[in-house]
Amino acid sequence: MNEFTSGYLILKRDEEKVRQSPPPKLVYPPNERGRALTNDLYGKLPAETPHFFIKTLNEKWSVLLIDDTGGATTESKRGLDQWILESSKQFPLLHFETHDDGFDYHLFSGGIEEASLEMNIAIEFSMRVDLVEQRYPDIEDPYIFFDGNPEINEALRLEVENSAEYQTRVAQQYQHKNIAAFEVFNVPLQVIAELEQLLSVESYFADRLGQVEKFKDILGFPEMSWVSYHYESRDLRE
Repeated sequence: MNEFTSGYLILKRDEEKVRQSPPPKLVYPPNERGRALTNDLYGKLPAETPHFFIKTLNEKWSVLLIDDTGGATTESKRGLDQWILESSKQFPLLHFETHDDGFDYHLFSGGIEEASLEMNIAIEFSMRVDLVEQRYPDIEDPYIFFDGNPEINEALRLEVENSAEYQTRVAQQYQHKNIAAFEVFNVPLQVIAELEQLLSVESYFADRLGQVEKFKDILGFPEMSWVSYHYESRDLRE
């Protein structure tokens, strides 16, 4: 995964509800580091730029994109969290995010978080790095070590994959997936069954790299790729 996608998926029919009661604007301390880095990467936003966008993806789905670079004040983040919970009493929201190591979702409905998943495709690799650092403390760069010692690398990979700890870590990712909660998005039972099969330990071992695209396809929002507030606002940046 080389993209970064982030937003709150909503049903298209609920767009107007967001406009009538929009999310609060996050507040950032002066010269906040994350904000400064974002401005360096993407360009500075004009002061009048909206703090959120609603992007229609297709006939069923839209996505709410909020200006959130992660360094906002604690109080303003609490305000946004509260807005999400209160809004979920009126319509469901699915926060969806992809990143280099996998993808996450958090489903909000009825004023609570009903389901969540944080899927990491790099569990085995990170455990392998931990083993190298434990057994070869003088190694400065595990990546270079792996490249120069393919036999040791393969032995460590097999050791991790056959360990009980690896099996446990993979299984823990799916403890709160609560696939049944997706029914609030008018998802038919057949799709619920497909999601249940996809978001499983067995599927992870068979094709963990393919889970995120299959997840989007099954739910019907394949357009949710390279989508974020920063991508949406890039044409407005100076």
